[in-house]
This record gives sequence, C-alpha cells and structure tokens, in this order.
Amino acid sequence: MKVKKLERAYQAFIRCHNVVSSATSEAQLLSDVCHVAVHDLGFKLAWVGLTSPVDKIVRPVAQAGYEAGYLASIRITWADDAHGQGPTGRAIRERRPHIARDIATDDRFAPWRTDALARGYASSAALPLLDGPRCLGALNLYAAEPNAFDDDEIALLEEMALDLVLGQTRLRAASWASIDIGRAEAICTAVASIAHDLNNLLQVTSISIELASSANAQTYRDESFRDAAESTAAATALVRQLMSLSRRGIEHQQHTCVDEIVQSSVTLLARLAPNAKLELETMAGTARVHVASLDLLRILINLVVNAGQAMKHGGRVRIRTEVCRVGASEVRCLDRWLPAGTYVCLSVADTGEGIAPEHLPRIFDTFFTTKGERGTGLGLPVVLGFARAGGGDVAVDSQVGSGARFRIYLPIVTMQAERQLQSMAMV
Repeated sequence: MKVKKLERAYQAFIRCHNVVSSATSEAQLLSDVCHVAVHDLGFKLAWVGLTSPVDKIVRPVAQAGYEAGYLASIRITWADDAHGQGPTGRAIRERRPHIARDIATDDRFAPWRTDALARGYASSAALPLLDGPRCLGALNLYAAEPNAFDDDEIALLEEMALDLVLGQTRLRAASWASIDIGRAEAICTAVASIAHDLNNLLQVTSISIELASSANAQTYRDESFRDAAESTAAATALVRQLMSLSRRGIEHQQHTCVDEIVQSSVTLLARLAPNAKLELETMAGTARVHVASLDLLRILINLVVNAGQAMKHGGRVRIRTEVCRVGASEVRCLDRWLPAGTYVCLSVADTGEGIAPEHLPRIFDTFFTTKGERGTGLGLPVVLGFARAGGGDVAVDSQVGSGARFRIYLPIVTMQAERQLQSMAMV
C-alpha cells in the first residue's frame, strides 16, 4: 500500500513538472498545481497562500477541491501568535514542512478546528515555497483521514513545492524580458541547463521504481528504491540550486575530493547508461579541487549520459581519475593550451560511435546537438562552464567508430588555499 502511495505521489510530481513547464501565467500555475494535488493525489483540499511582509497575514491566491467557504472564514498568519501556530504559519516561519496529523486533537490547530472538521478535514500539511533566502508562502494540503502524511510522501510533496517555485521563477524570467532581455536570457539558460540535468535524474528515479515494482527478490527491491532515493536527493539539490542562482559565488567556494564524488556516485551513474558496462579507476586519492560537489556530480552526469547515448548497442564507459603535472603547451584544450600546473584529470571514455570531425568544434556551443529532438545541446556547455569556473578546462579525443574521451582538468587546491577557506568559514 505504501509503495503504491509513493508511486502515485511520484507520478503526481511528474505531472506537476509538466504543469510547471507549460504554464503561461502564475495564476494558472498555482491553480493547476492545486488541481494536481486534489485530483491526482486524492487530497480533499489544496490551496496556496502567499505571505505579506506588512501584516504577516497569509493570503490564499489559488485553491482546488472541497473548500465551501473555508478560506474566507479563517485567519492565518506567519507571525508568532495564536493564528501563526498552525502548519502554515510554522512552515513559513521555520522554512520546513509542518503537519497536523490529527486536527481533532492538535491543540495548535484550535483556531480553525471547528471550520475544518465541519468540512471533513482530518489532517493537513503545509510545505514552504522557498525562493533562496525568501519564503514566498506555502502549499497547503488537507486529507479526509488522520495521519495521512508519512515522511517519504512529504519528501515528494516538498519536491512539488520546489517545482512550483521553479515555475514562478521561469514565468518571472520571461516577464523580465521586456525590461532586460539580456538578463532574462541568461536566467532562462541557467534554468534550462539545470532542468536538463534534473530530467536525467528523474529518469533514474523512474527506472529504479519500475525495477523495484517488478522485482521478485526483496534485496533487489530495496536496492532499487535506494537508487531512487539517491537520485531524488540529487534532484532536490539541483532544484535548490536553481532557487538560489544569485548565490552561485558562495556555492563555488566549496573544495571537493574528486575520488569521493566519483566513488559515491557509481550506482547513480550506472543507471544513466544502462546498456553499457561502467568501469572505474580512481587514482587521485585525497586531492581536492575548487568545484562544488554538486557541480562535479553534474559534470559526471552529463558525460555519462552522453556516453550511454553514443552506445545504442552496448559498450563500455570508463571513468578514470589521476593527479598529473602539466607543463606549458602540453595539453591542448578547445581554443587554448592548458596552463602549466598540477591538476586532477577526470576522464570519461566510451566505446561508442565517436564524434564526426565537422561536429567536434561545435559540441560545446549552447543548444548545438546532433541528437535531434532527443538532445538539448545543454549538457556539454554545462561541463565546460563548471570546469572553467573551477580554473580548469576540457580536452576531447574522438575518432568516428572508436568512441570518445573527455578529459576534465581541474587545478588541485593547495594546503594554503584550504586553510584560507577554513578560516573564512569560521568568520
């Protein structure tokens, strides 16, 4: 029963993602997400309330389901007062989901209990709508039975809330075009690149759930659900990254051990290239680079997805790391020689169809793709962007019919730089 409930929640999340992608106005977006919660997930009522910084009142702006005047009859705030102690007020104030598991006995629901029970609401949950440092409001869900929300379902519902804010960000970015076209295009490109990676992770989640549903052995089911949980967690991190684009400079101050990220991501990466054999050789040890762990994972995701798509009939994907000393004019990257220095070289090689010589100069151009409708032309530009943001670069070797190898060179973080980062974190 629990598995079916989670699968239903997952399918609702996918539908919510489609709603976010197709909405043409914020009003339509908020209304459609509420309808998904009611008609796909079976909640009795769903509504979105937005915050007011002036009087701290939560004002309903969209709803679906059986409401019967409920929202007009109640007063909810996000202040620390009697009308702000319910799930909605606490979710906004504390920036995390809150649940009233049994409205009939929850003392903090007292101001609204009579109205809620009269309409058949037995439990409720509020999910904050987080936009970087701001909380825009909350997505509120009401069920007809007590204890209707468990932790796993709340995690997926939180994804819906994050997706809703993603949709608001996309729509606002489009509206900014008339004011500042250049800035809006930059934001939309960033949104598209992260959405591309998010789609890859959701494919892993979907495949894992399908495998778990059809598996006979409990061990294999547990393993598949663990894979789904890992990919969902990574997708959550990507969406949170999208919500805080303005904080990218802070995020990139992280120093990451390359081998740790590669080794911990093996299962996830194997799902992204299901027809290929994944081989791993990590020899960089404890060497760290100036790239955030999430960004390094995105590099791996994009390269492995591309490798898997280049091997329609199977093959091998080999991921290798090593520390190397590069001299001047020794490694040729796209349009320059790699500066002399000590690097971690992360390489991803496949035995696929290779890259045609006429396409090689353009593969890092944004939106360039040879995959037709299956491609977005965003994966490799993301790889190049993260590599150069970390002070490194990318080199490519390919021969038609013999596969391709991408080498990501990332400068090693020195002990002095590490100590400086630690001292900054303590300030």
